[in-house]
Amino acid sequence: MTAMEERLRALEDKLEASSATIEAQRDLIQRHAPAVSQGAGMDSFLSDLDIGGFVTGSYLYNFNRPEGNAGAQPLCQFNCRHDEFSFDAAMLSIGKSADNPGEAGFQLDLLFGQNGDISRGLSPTTTAGAGVFGDSDFGVFVQEAYVTYNWDGTEVKFGNWETLLGYELLDSHLNSNITHGILFTWAIPLYHTGILFSGDLGESMGWALGLTNGFNNVLDQNDNKGIVGILSFEEGPLFTSLSWFFGSETPNVPVSAVTTQPGTSDDLMILDLVATLELSDTASLWLNVDYGEQEDATVLTGFSGGGVGLTATDDSEYWGIAVGLNLALSDRLSFALRGEYWEDEDNVRGALGTFATDSAATAFSGVRGADVEMFSLTGTLKYQLTDNAYIRGELRWDEAEADGCPVAAGVVAGACDGELFPDGGSTDDDSLLGIVEISYVFD
Repeated sequence: MTAMEERLRALEDKLEASSATIEAQRDLIQRHAPAVSQGAGMDSFLSDLDIGGFVTGSYLYNFNRPEGNAGAQPLCQFNCRHDEFSFDAAMLSIGKSADNPGEAGFQLDLLFGQNGDISRGLSPTTTAGAGVFGDSDFGVFVQEAYVTYNWDGTEVKFGNWETLLGYELLDSHLNSNITHGILFTWAIPLYHTGILFSGDLGESMGWALGLTNGFNNVLDQNDNKGIVGILSFEEGPLFTSLSWFFGSETPNVPVSAVTTQPGTSDDLMILDLVATLELSDTASLWLNVDYGEQEDATVLTGFSGGGVGLTATDDSEYWGIAVGLNLALSDRLSFALRGEYWEDEDNVRGALGTFATDSAATAFSGVRGADVEMFSLTGTLKYQLTDNAYIRGELRWDEAEADGCPVAAGVVAGACDGELFPDGGSTDDDSLLGIVEISYVFD
């Protein structure tokens, strides 16, 4: 018995020694294995990322049945082409928020497809020469690319970011309707490059103020910067915001077949009001009002000696209003209605098309100098196929009128008599569109 007890004590001593050796080896491995700790750090970083995006395609039919796609729907910015299946967009979004003071983050939204190409084309050119459009720092359309830092509760963004103005957003799946409205298309900018500060004023109010190169441009057109800002208020079911842009952003004006006039120091001001009201769990209303003023707008006044006559007017004004109703009809089915009115003195925003001379300077594709009035009514049904996929169908009616534009040799037929929409080889004063869209959203 005594010998057995001594044997057990010897085994216990050996087990304790082995355990101590294993613990020492574990500590040694942890101290000399940086790759393991780096991997854990990378896992932590990746787990904090917000990754998402969407893929969408559509088919559009214009009941005016225009003979060609070019100019089939002159009031559009996206979804413009008649009787065509379209791969509209694919978005990849990667970001990291900076929610707490002292934290840093970033956002990168890459847009591919037809909408990406269109968005790049919206960037004004600073390069002289015919057919040069869309100067950009990017080979694909980078919708947003910025670094953000939380400075004691104030968020600072530096880079390229979407505008503060407007009710609707660039990404169609975030809007109630498929097509973007007249106000989104003609009244406001879409994106800016610069620095933006934002924060809260108490529990109900928010603010933002930024300095930008301008709007819809990565490259600055002149030596002046634009100022963009917003004040917002939210209380219960009501949200309101007033945003603005002020800067020297005169549009480029073709002065011959091969040269362009860069943006000047003439000032542009845009005021944008948005209000939304949640009526119930299934119904909401929204309102968007825009007012703009362009100093010394350059407009078309006719042809002189075979060339284009240009003149500077007094300050030109434009304004518009949009109202909308959103209804959830069931867990999967919803309906959205949007109505809009737009008025543009001298067509300074170019809703009838920015004019461009041909090689002989005898024709133009649109009209400046005309007073423009437009109406639009849009209805959209949405059915949620799965948690991530949905299908939408939409009917949209537009009407446009133009008065007071000059009559001269080379004017496009129908461009000055209110008949602005292609209609089987002629023109008409209104247009009816039907569009079907299917999308998959991932996050």
